[in-house]
Amino acid sequence: DAMMAGQSSFSLGTAQWLAGHENVFRVNPVVSNGKYKIDLVKEISSLKGMGDFEARKALPSIRHFFDTKSEPFEPSHKL
Repeated sequence: DAMMAGQSSFSLGTAQWLAGHENVFRVNPVVSNGKYKIDLVKEISSLKGMGDFEARKALPSIRHFFDTKSEPFEPSHKL
């Protein structure tokens, strides 16, 4: 779990650094401990349903990203 948490935190930080904090929206639902296991195929439909539900909840907060055409991507920091 610590390795996955570290990977998640690092990935989020990298995305925010490259695109700017205001341009990154994280959806991170809390589920019961042990409910899902990596590579367990039988849970795919449950995960899809949760993804659909979370997307509907998040849409009002992120709709502005889809309503207007954006400028060409220019990272906040160049590598």
